[in-house]
Amino acid sequence: MLSVGRVYLAEVAGQLVLVAIVILALYSFHRHYRRSYLLYWARSWVALAVYILTAVATAQLARRGLVGPVGLVGLGFVSMIAGYLHIVWLLLGTWEIASGRSVSLRSARA
Repeated sequence: MLSVGRVYLAEVAGQLVLVAIVILALYSFHRHYRRSYLLYWARSWVALAVYILTAVATAQLARRGLVGPVGLVGLGFVSMIAGYLHIVWLLLGTWEIASGRSVSLRSARA
């Protein structure tokens, strides 16, 4: 009989494999078509992968008691920043398509 923990980890592994496929496809399209929005979207998916990894690591380490509160806060912080960057990069790429203009580096860093 499968335990819930193993099913959960298999589901997360499947998600990460699919995320990796999307990242590789977007980077490949970016190299071929030279559209900067594809690079923003690829970065967005990388941030999503980091978010998933740190969220799962935080849950597993907390469940087993292997990390103290400071470590859990640090992992949670990394996870939240990755989740924020996922949305920001996704929206930057979408803005480039919708407006037909490139995002300036100054605007992207602000």
